[in-house]
Amino acid sequence: MLIPVGTIIPCLSKYKKFAITIASGVSISLFIELLQLVTKRGLFEFDDIIHNTLGVIIGYGIYKLSCVLKKGWK
Repeated sequence: MLIPVGTIIPCLSKYKKFAITIASGVSISLFIELLQLVTKRGLFEFDDIIHNTLGVIIGYGIYKLSCVLKKGWK
């Protein structure tokens, strides 16, 4: 679900570091899960946080791959 977050955060941020992208993704995922817990809509599950974090990592990998391909075309 958060693959786009992994690609958009490094593009929009002046800090293009892996740790900042992952921390942002975990924060967003945790916010979603806590919102589900408070509103009693859906389930609060730790594995959703892990899966969303993996999505952010995949998205960051796509971002880095696009950077490498962009350098190769120049």
